Amino acid sequence: MKIIVDDNFMDQDNKAFVEDMVLGHNFPFFHKTKILHDSTDYNGFFEHIILGVGDDKWNSQHHPFFESILHSFTEKHKMKYELLFRASVNLTYNNGIHDKCPVHVDHTFPHKQLLVYLNDPQDKDSKTIILNEKKDTVLKEVAPKQFRGVMFDSLPHYHIMPKKGERIVFVITFK
Repeated sequence: MKIIVDDNFMDQDNKAFVEDMVLGHNFPFFHKTKILHDSTDYNGFFEHIILGVGDDKWNSQHHPFFESILHSFTEKHKMKYELLFRASVNLTYNNGIHDKCPVHVDHTFPHKQLLVYLNDPQDKDSKTIILNEKKDTVLKEVAPKQFRGVMFDSLPHYHIMPKKGERIVFVITFK
């Protein structure tokens, strides 16, 4: 069980794309009412789906850029990946309902995931909390910082909703 936090893996082209496109005025986000598909609880956020769960085709024209972020991270850490399961950009905000998203594991099968903070959130307490498999011990708290990546195995986790501003995170799961 390995957790890697890295603040220096994205090249200038990746950073420029994030600044100009994702944080610009033309990047499409779509409103969702639930963070977890099987939940009945309202937990509004915005999402840009790049590769949906179970999809075999890309949903976003920007997929090469986002896959290049994963490639940069795995190359720096001397890892390989062979299969992508899901990729999206999530924008969470204070939705007035919950202080945190539900504790969850992204898939029911073994996987790795990379989270990359794309903006510099106003609320530095909107952390990602990674738990042990029993969900009774915090393994790591990761504070949001622009261009910070955190990779971990299929572990339970959640994030704190920002109290002000938004938190924009690229999420990709893979094997």
